[in-house]
Amino acid sequence: MGPTPSHTREPNKSPLSTMGYRTSRLKN
Repeated sequence: MGPTPSHTREPNKSPLSTMGYRTSRLKN
């Protein structure tokens, strides 16, 4: 997945946020 397009740049749906969230969930 590349950088999120400007028209869909949603913090909650951004690849980095999703990956970070999942990583935190897995570690916890």
